[in-house]
Amino acid sequence: MTLSCESSDPHLWSVAEYHQLIRDHVIGVQAPTELVAGRIVQCNWQAKTAHQAVVQRLQFGFQKELHGQALVRSQQPVLLGVDSEPKPDIAIVLGTDARYQHHRPTPVEIALIVEVTEGSLVLDGYLKAIEYAEAGIPDYWVFDLSRQQLYVFRDICNGAYHPPRVLRTGDCIRPLAFPELTMTLCNPVQRHGLTRYKRHPHWQNAPLSPPILIKRQKTASFQQFADASKQLTEVSH
Repeated sequence: MTLSCESSDPHLWSVAEYHQLIRDHVIGVQAPTELVAGRIVQCNWQAKTAHQAVVQRLQFGFQKELHGQALVRSQQPVLLGVDSEPKPDIAIVLGTDARYQHHRPTPVEIALIVEVTEGSLVLDGYLKAIEYAEAGIPDYWVFDLSRQQLYVFRDICNGAYHPPRVLRTGDCIRPLAFPELTMTLCNPVQRHGLTRYKRHPHWQNAPLSPPILIKRQKTASFQQFADASKQLTEVSH
């Protein structure tokens, strides 16, 4: 992803202005974009085969384990405020697709956001982390493909996350809203043996298996997130 402007750029875009640019076909024609802290970011998902493969496998894993309990959205916009409408690689939100026919998911509807990056942490590990913390997103993860590390941002204090916890191969983590799920960071070589699907030999080194193995405990404890949804004020259509 590349930023459309430097930090010294005098103009930062609002969500309304950003939507107008899309309607006027000024942006979003050649490649999808997102708005982060007033900056228009061009997404190069299509050009990153490994990135897309990892995102798809993570999406599949979350959907399988959270079916009927939460909605797993991939690279679709969430609304954080008047100047931020990012498109997280993975966003786990309340409800079903029908809930978001007339509005984007807002922070009170978001349980977990996961971004996948390939080396540079400037956007996902810094700029987006600031935005997600200020919006009150309780659980934010960044998976770095090049280093095979998972950065876990939590514990918001004064509008900012505490320094992230860094997970490496073999480490485990549980989403705050879904403590019945255990996530294990897999070895990039061994991870191809963690799927039940057979693979053709020439797929041996392809990053198609999930970098994070997701397992559910026998006793689910989703009630924490489910109860929270009942207390939310319905977003007006």
